[in-house]
Amino acid sequence: MERLLWIHCSMVNIRIEVLVRIQVLELRGQVIKSLQTLLRQVSSLLDSLYKEMNG
Repeated sequence: MERLLWIHCSMVNIRIEVLVRIQVLELRGQVIKSLQTLLRQVSSLLDSLYKEMNG
């Protein structure tokens, strides 16, 4: 009985750990996407500044 309870607890722990890891990965993905968007905006801003300075 105790062993079954232990197995159940460890399975729940593993499941929680997996869910947390998935959330962390999703969060990291969102952060990377927003960083890429930011970089694109910055580079287009720099492009237009460069064009204005040389125009």
